[in-house]
Amino acid sequence: MTNLTWVSMVNAAWFGAYGHGEGKHLLGYPAEIDWNQIEADFQMCRENFVQVVRAFIFENLDGCVKIGSIWDVAPETLLNLERLKQLLLKYHLKLAAVLFEFKNDEAQPHLPDFLNVTSMRMVIDTFIRQMREVLWSVDLHNEIDYLHLERKVALKQLHRVISDYGAVIKTIAPDLPYTCSTGWKGGHWARRGEIGAADLDFIEVHHYTHHHGEPWDARNPLGLCGLEKLNKPILLGEFKSDDFSKYVLRCRERGFLGAAPWSIHHDFPFSEAMWQLIRDSRVEAIT
Repeated sequence: MTNLTWVSMVNAAWFGAYGHGEGKHLLGYPAEIDWNQIEADFQMCRENFVQVVRAFIFENLDGCVKIGSIWDVAPETLLNLERLKQLLLKYHLKLAAVLFEFKNDEAQPHLPDFLNVTSMRMVIDTFIRQMREVLWSVDLHNEIDYLHLERKVALKQLHRVISDYGAVIKTIAPDLPYTCSTGWKGGHWARRGEIGAADLDFIEVHHYTHHHGEPWDARNPLGLCGLEKLNKPILLGEFKSDDFSKYVLRCRERGFLGAAPWSIHHDFPFSEAMWQLIRDSRVEAIT
């Protein structure tokens, strides 16, 4: 990861129904996966020189099935993942795969399974082996700061979980970059080393001005200033697309891996002008 130049990246969010566990989006329930829309989005990405699409895959364990005490990818999900892979290949895109998220109440009964990596090993194995050809990175995305601050999971336990997942991923694909994104406290946790960063290939943080304040104000404890001084590459994995100009140039100047606006359709959807900014930013980065 340390030798990579700037990567043009966007958030596609979900390949199907929007929201936190509202629909089994990878199971292909009626009207939830619009393949024509996904292909149009990927074509737009290609036309605007996007290299990596960041998207949630098994949010709240959607698309997975539990057999006894072990989780795996559901058979029908595998078919949709294969179709997704073929589209990514067609448009020469890579996937930053955001695997699990446990912020919502419907996911909480399964949190012990997530914290016990053995229960989830088959999901990781099956997914990586099927999608390795198009994967740019795997993001555990259990939002360590959220689980610690809101769900009261001890930091020591969370650091062990990060390490254990990393070991599983590296056994399957040693060269596949691995991270664990954090969003609740902006750049604060990364600077303080409170996210198990020793086991990550790069540090991913999220920053929204309406939650975290101005990103480049050195007096702002939740800001992004100083992250470039850490001994790990930095990715700004989410920020409000409306603030594209505020974030992207400064991230590139500081040597970040990339900055991925949120998101193509949801919350802060991209306009035609937004796509042009993405295109121009990529051109500027390579000239």
